Amino acid sequence: MPRWIIRLSSLCIGCTVALLLPGAPAAAAESAGAFFHGRQLSLYIGGGSGGAIDIYARLLARHIVRYLPGDPVIVARNYPSAGGVQAYMALGTTAARDGSAFATSARGPLTDPLYSDRTVPYDVRKFIWIGSMNDDSSICYTRGASKIRTLADARQHETTMASTGILAESSKFPLALNATIGTKFKVITGYSGTANTLLAVDRGETEGRCTTVGSINATQPGALKNRSINMLVQVGLAKRADLADIPLSLDEAKTEDDRAFLRLLVAPLSIASAFALPEGVPSERVAVWRTAFSAMLKDAQFREDAARISFEITERSGPEVESIVRAIYATPKPIVERAHNVFSLAK
Repeated sequence: MPRWIIRLSSLCIGCTVALLLPGAPAAAAESAGAFFHGRQLSLYIGGGSGGAIDIYARLLARHIVRYLPGDPVIVARNYPSAGGVQAYMALGTTAARDGSAFATSARGPLTDPLYSDRTVPYDVRKFIWIGSMNDDSSICYTRGASKIRTLADARQHETTMASTGILAESSKFPLALNATIGTKFKVITGYSGTANTLLAVDRGETEGRCTTVGSINATQPGALKNRSINMLVQVGLAKRADLADIPLSLDEAKTEDDRAFLRLLVAPLSIASAFALPEGVPSERVAVWRTAFSAMLKDAQFREDAARISFEITERSGPEVESIVRAIYATPKPIVERAHNVFSLAK
């Protein structure tokens, strides 16, 4: 087909198969706008109901439909097990590759294949990233009534921390801190979703947990501002201005190897709340998703709802997310091997 015919057909919303050459695939015949018309879209959420991943995903679902053509409907499904990895497994295996299915998850599954001995049925480098809504940092904390109130306490006494799975960030962060700055965190895994780790801390089953600032703001409003929890250490590339008195793990590390390990660990936080399509989605439909995503993040109503839950917006485009993911997977082998050893020994 001549190039000018392809360009013309891509601009024609009402084009039909009859206007294309015989044998042209249906996906090519249907315009991107027509594809979304009245369609049910599937959102896989790699986190439990009521947790931060779930809250942010449903925030997006409520607003992005206003910027997708044809009034589609988004149906969300939670995959809380094993730190959210099942959402990416579904995206990499059973999800439709026509632009009707997309996913978000906790960041643990983003780097699981890098650290794990097990083969996973997805490759995040092959996902088509729509974009990311947030640049986050993490905090390891204990409940207000705990006797473990400072980083020095956590270095002197065993401190139990609730986690959803051994390769979830709620496990990786405390284990990495044990290996680099001398904490004595004991990770208790197996809790299904953020809500159950919160319950574990509240009930005294564990002393605390490691999670993102965004998660704390979404599930424990006011906890950071009111200092109703004991913040032991920040895990990120830099201190937050509002938490300047809380130690930063990178500052506590003694060697460059320790700092390199910690930088690898926190790299996914720069693309917190990222959304992806499976590989194979037609490029014109990817463009619709990315345009809608960017427009939504600038929308006043969306930002008002985000501010209500203290969700801090930092937009990264799909190509920017893809670049960060590839950079993570290009980490020098010795650093990855150290991470692999630290997390494997804890199993």
